[in-house]
Amino acid sequence: MKKIYIYTSLTIIIVSSILVYFYQKYFGLTIDAYETALNSFIVSLVVLVVTVIVINLLFSHHHAKTNDKKEQNDYIEVLKESHNSLVFKLKTYIITFVTKEMAMSSSDGNNELKHNIELTDLKDQLDQYITSDFVTKGIKVTKAGEVNLFDFNDIQLKHTEWVMDNNNEILASIHKYLMLYSKLMPNNILKLLVEIELIITQKSVFMIPDIKSFQNEMNKSILDDQSLKVIKIQLAQMINKIIEFETSV
Repeated sequence: MKKIYIYTSLTIIIVSSILVYFYQKYFGLTIDAYETALNSFIVSLVVLVVTVIVINLLFSHHHAKTNDKKEQNDYIEVLKESHNSLVFKLKTYIITFVTKEMAMSSSDGNNELKHNIELTDLKDQLDQYITSDFVTKGIKVTKAGEVNLFDFNDIQLKHTEWVMDNNNEILASIHKYLMLYSKLMPNNILKLLVEIELIITQKSVFMIPDIKSFQNEMNKSILDDQSLKVIKIQLAQMINKIIEFETSV
C-alpha cells in the first residue's frame, strides 16, 4: 500500500515538473498562473490520493473476503468429519452435565448419530434442570462390564467425580484438535474453540477447587437463587458457543 502512494506521488511530481518546464519555455508563466496551477495541482493530488486509498481499501476488503471464504471451504472439505466428531463430544458433555443423565442419541435418515435432545431445547429447559440440589445430585451414567463389555450397568457418579473426569476428557479432545488442525482453521472457528475451552476452565460452574473437601461441602449445600442464576448464565453461554461451533461449517 505504501509503494502505491510513493509511486503515485513520484509520477505526479515528475509529470508536473515536465509540464511546468514546457509551459515556462514555450508560453511563459506569470505569478497568477503559477498560483492557479499550484491550487489545481493540490486539488488534483488530494482527489487522486483519496481515490487510490478507496480503491485499495475496496480491493483489500474483497481480497480478505475471498481468502476467508477459501479458508472456510478448505476447512469444510478436509475436516468436516473431524469437526462433527468434536461437536458430538461437546454436545454429549453438556447434555449429560445439565440433565444429570447420559446423553442419548439415535441414527437419523443419513445413518448419522444425532442427540435426542437439541441444544436449543436444552437451553430453554435450564430452569427444569438447574435446581437448588443441582450440585448434590449424582449423574447417571452407563458403564460397560469389566468382564463382559456388553454387560452394561447404570451407576450414579457424584457431581464432582463426573465433572473432574469429563472435564479432563473434553479438554484433552479440544487440545488435540487444536494441536492437529489449528493451522487449517479459519479464524472464526479457532476463536470459538478457544472460547469454549476458556468457559470450561474459567467459569465457576465447571470448576472443582478441592475434590474431597469440596464434595463434602457440596453434599450439604443447597444453591440459593443468585447461585442458580449464575450457573444458568454460564451454561447458556456454553450451549450458545457449542451451537455456534456446530453451525460454523
